[in-house]
Amino acid sequence: MKTVELSTELDAPLETVERELSPTSIVEYANTYAIQSVDESDSKTVLTVIGDTLQLVLEFTELDDSHRYTQVGEIGPFEEMRTEIMVEGDDRTRVTVRSEFTFGGTFSFIKNWLGTSIRWSELERLLTNMTDDLERSDAESR
Repeated sequence: MKTVELSTELDAPLETVERELSPTSIVEYANTYAIQSVDESDSKTVLTVIGDTLQLVLEFTELDDSHRYTQVGEIGPFEEMRTEIMVEGDDRTRVTVRSEFTFGGTFSFIKNWLGTSIRWSELERLLTNMTDDLERSDAESR
């Protein structure tokens, strides 16, 4: 398993950040996949997403101070992947994204090593786009 973790501090209240985070916004902020379908139940949201040549199913669980998602099923690039987006703070908010993954299979060491920078870039886009969206929303509300 490889692990990638990034954090950012936002000049936004915790409630505002939590309000903007949802399974669909998380996928949209990462800007890697397009959402094909959404299936919501009481405790979980399942998104089927597609990329250039990939399709995968992501299962989201909302916790008190975080969102957690995993790739589920046999379809997708990872043998195993789980990501958690943790939110903490008050007037200023710290958002931390931690992803653990493995591609598995033949040459998994090489695939995991190469995939680390790709996964890091995806999570960096998620934080950057979320920050930009919150700043834009804050400017429009003034």
